[in-house]
Amino acid sequence: MNPFAASYASKLKVGDIVEVLPYRQILETLDENGQLENMPFMPEMLQYCGQQFRVYKRVNYVCIDGNGMRGLSRTVNLENIYCDGFNHDNCQRSCTLFWKDAWLKKCSDGMGVNDIQKTSIKDTDGLKTHVDNGKQYICQSTRLMEASIEVKGLSKISHLLRESLSGNRKFSKFLADLFSYIHFKLGKNSPKSHCQFLIGEGSGTSRESLNLQPGDWVEVKSKEEIKRTLDKYGKNRRLVFTSEMHHFCGKRFRVRQRLDKMISEKNGQMIQLKDTVLLEDVVCYGICKLGCSRYLHHWWREIWLRKV
Repeated sequence: MNPFAASYASKLKVGDIVEVLPYRQILETLDENGQLENMPFMPEMLQYCGQQFRVYKRVNYVCIDGNGMRGLSRTVNLENIYCDGFNHDNCQRSCTLFWKDAWLKKCSDGMGVNDIQKTSIKDTDGLKTHVDNGKQYICQSTRLMEASIEVKGLSKISHLLRESLSGNRKFSKFLADLFSYIHFKLGKNSPKSHCQFLIGEGSGTSRESLNLQPGDWVEVKSKEEIKRTLDKYGKNRRLVFTSEMHHFCGKRFRVRQRLDKMISEKNGQMIQLKDTVLLEDVVCYGICKLGCSRYLHHWWREIWLRKV
């Protein structure tokens, strides 16, 4: 049975107040691998059971590095809920968590949203964090290919329409973002374009260690300064300065956390990073990817920042 065939879109709407079901009820929806439609319910999500949150966006499609646009069924994002990586050896990627409709209960109108109060739940039977050999991690990120379907041909049009009709974006904003995407794809990388890919002027091997810590204030350097740290592919030590990051140049932000290690979604291995941080409330809105709903934090080399 194709899990993506009938009732594909989430029944929840942007702004709905929902309650995360008790774990025992969620467990009934999971297979022997602790997954629903190949999407894991992770141990990091247990702490939110029984609490209420607002639906931030319907997840219509996501982008996966090297695999283009992919569709998801009956899935939403909740406001300000990210993976803390605790049960995955403290992975610091801080991914937005995906929530299946079956794990949530819509609350009646007028109910408020709880403050996030994390609770410790040790009963994690049925949930896996590693594959059998113990050398690879399992998480929503590493299973995203299997939990999604390819979007191609005419199906792209239906997904784009769903992005607007679902309430994720007003139609006027959708059209503006679509124009920005087409403009970018046609190679018109003008200074006025929303999406800009910075071409490097150096070897891309330069580095700087600021030893930034959570709470530190930083200023993002100018585009001209950052270009000098990038190679011809727009990368510094293999990390790309993405096409949306130029919007933050010259602005000041607080450091959210360091990014010293994270799980690679390509192979499930824990990889080490140096001189890299995440900034508070600085995420990718997917405009240059036609509305990807992953909302991942941008990854910042410290050489792109100055401490203030």
